Amino acid sequence: MSGYEELSQIRRKIDDIDEKIVRLLVERFKLVAEVFRIKQKQGLPIVDVKRENQILTRVGTFAEKEGIKKEFMEEIFRKILDSSVKFEKTLS
Repeated sequence: MSGYEELSQIRRKIDDIDEKIVRLLVERFKLVAEVFRIKQKQGLPIVDVKRENQILTRVGTFAEKEGIKKEFMEEIFRKILDSSVKFEKTLS
């Protein structure tokens, strides 16, 4: 297999993973909408800093166990959390 063919094969795998990530994020946003409705009924604020910190700690720890620096995963999840808050604000 040539270098180009190998690169193409790996990129196809990355594309497949990207599609899976998008599907999972869509599922996550549907759950975020459910959480928003519950928060709204209970008069709770959209942002829950304690919960966000728990998520960042959990994914950072998991990333390190998998051999990835926690800062990389925390940065990605910070963006996901920020986008989730923006999404919730569109629902109100």
